[in-house]
Amino acid sequence: MQHLIRKGLQKFEKLSPETARKLVESALFDITLLKNVLDSIAQGILVCDSKHNLILSNIYARHLISIDDDETGKKTVWHAVKSAEIKQFLRETLEACVDVEEREIELSGGANSAERLLSFDVHPLVSEGRITGSVILIADITLRRRKEANIKRIESLASLTTLAAGVAHEIKNPLAAISIHVQILKKTADKIRECCENADKECVPSLETHLEVVSDEIKRLNKIVVDFLFAVRPMDLNLRQTNINELIQEVLRLEQTETEAEGIECDAALDENIPPLVIDKQRIQEALVNLVKNAIEAMKETGAGEKRSGTRQGSAIRLVSKLAAGRALLSITDNGPGIAPEDISRIFEPYWTTKAGGSGLGLTLVFKVIQAHNGEITVHSEPGEGTCFLISLPLPQKDMRMITADGG
Repeated sequence: MQHLIRKGLQKFEKLSPETARKLVESALFDITLLKNVLDSIAQGILVCDSKHNLILSNIYARHLISIDDDETGKKTVWHAVKSAEIKQFLRETLEACVDVEEREIELSGGANSAERLLSFDVHPLVSEGRITGSVILIADITLRRRKEANIKRIESLASLTTLAAGVAHEIKNPLAAISIHVQILKKTADKIRECCENADKECVPSLETHLEVVSDEIKRLNKIVVDFLFAVRPMDLNLRQTNINELIQEVLRLEQTETEAEGIECDAALDENIPPLVIDKQRIQEALVNLVKNAIEAMKETGAGEKRSGTRQGSAIRLVSKLAAGRALLSITDNGPGIAPEDISRIFEPYWTTKAGGSGLGLTLVFKVIQAHNGEITVHSEPGEGTCFLISLPLPQKDMRMITADGG
């Protein structure tokens, strides 16, 4: 068809009005078809001319990087986009005339929504053997990367499962035996104190002090073993309909003493439209408490604001619930020191921790609890700006159907 249109244009002056009209209609059909094809592709496509002016964009690209439809044909492509990082990338790449494949750029989704990860490919636009511009391909790889991260975490947990039986036998049982003998030694020290008038009065208290240290370390090791076994064993859930907002308020009450002692403000914004969720109340509560405690510890360790008039300057934790896209979203946000970018991808890995004396299993257990509920957990953090954990939990099927029927 393109050949026929080109041939018709060469003799356009000699064409009859009817033939010319058919030629234009044919060209319009091809243009409309091309536009529909481009707009149906689940990948962003931008086309620039030799001066880097944006001359074509499909719907998906405009949605991904927030370009208005009327921007096309008016300005350079980097002036048409809003993200500063994308602007810089496009300008540097196009002005340098280099090919780029799979350049990943993260777009912040804000405090209460997850960020998006975009992948950019930039290639020359070639026409009749000459470079006449550039083609930019954009893909949203957020879900793919999230699945890859989840698979990695699941594999990490699975690799620990084979060790569980050995750990239970080789560590937990000897710890129990040691604990029993420590108690016997404590009773022996008491008898020495009572029965031996000439007992060294300094020796017995010293012995008791050392036994207390041993006893405390046994308890700590036992907790590590119990957490480890919980992390690797299949999770049995006691599922019940639960008001998630009431559960969040309960978590706030549990942590109120500690937050007040540290002068940390803690509040919640709860969406009353969320229906009861079918969850294991105890497990979800443990997960939320763990996240709140992490936020408290982060602000304590870094001295996030000095205590002034009983309140740490600016230190705050906020819990939010809301209904979005047919799911219940829960966020736990603090304005503490934040997490380094290189650490974000590792925080759910077993035994990985930045805390002195931390077991490295707390967030692994949180991840496992949310995963067992067919949910998702993501984290957004900026060093010096704070951290937000976003949990997404499914609604019961009947509520999901109601939302779909209402168009929500």
